Amino acid sequence: MVLIMHGTALGELRGRLRAWRHVPSVRGAAIAGLAAHRRLLEPLVWGPTVKRVARWIAVSEQVADDLGYLGVERERVSVVPNGIDTARFRPDLEPRAEVRAELGLEQDSIVAVVAGRLTRQKGVDVAIRALARVPDLHLVVAGDGSARKDLERLAQRLGLAERVRFVGSVPYQRVPALLAAADIGLMPSLLEEAFPLSLIEAMATGLPVIASRVGGVPTAVRPGVDGELVRPGDVEALAAELGQLAADATRRAELGANARKRALAHFDTQQMVKATEAVFEREMR
Repeated sequence: MVLIMHGTALGELRGRLRAWRHVPSVRGAAIAGLAAHRRLLEPLVWGPTVKRVARWIAVSEQVADDLGYLGVERERVSVVPNGIDTARFRPDLEPRAEVRAELGLEQDSIVAVVAGRLTRQKGVDVAIRALARVPDLHLVVAGDGSARKDLERLAQRLGLAERVRFVGSVPYQRVPALLAAADIGLMPSLLEEAFPLSLIEAMATGLPVIASRVGGVPTAVRPGVDGELVRPGDVEALAAELGQLAADATRRAELGANARKRALAHFDTQQMVKATEAVFEREMR
């Protein structure tokens, strides 16, 4: 038996606690407490399964390390990152003008994009607060969720209504065009994020990315090479990185080109399939 792990209970618990510290609430504390109590029993629940698994596949180094909590020896774990269709997610100038016109954005505006569920744990409020410190930068927020109304009110309160576009849920076939219309990809999540597809989709599109240093994100992003990593919830650090990228077109182009190369070399679906098949074949000998 080969088991593929896209996350662990330990990583989920860390993310819950981090999100609660950022957005404290009685309800959040209760949920985190219940999760902590239940997660402490995970090694006992997984015990019989751990002994029967011949090989574990983890989607990132962080997930691989966290499996030790369940009693899995590191030498029994292979890391195979998630893959995406890099032929669909690619730099494409054709939809850029069209999408920007649809969103009411000037063609020469510098635009950052964040895509995902709009919950408090995703840290989109951090991106909006950082935007307030970077003049002339625009933000496109793609997705929907329980925090959307609060995020819209936050943008209004900070005087950013004209610089933040909430586009709601975007059909998956339209996501490549939306990313291609942007200049910077953001992932300000507070969660542990085992290996987020939205991040490598932005990289494959040729966007320099700024992401929280959480979970498996460092497996994808090399700081100063194809993007930058910041401490989750750190508005000042995110604003500083955004300001530098927004002001330097040459650096954006360099990091974006490197991000595209890295996605092609390591995060294409075909690489994922071949690496997974190799694990299966090795275990079947």
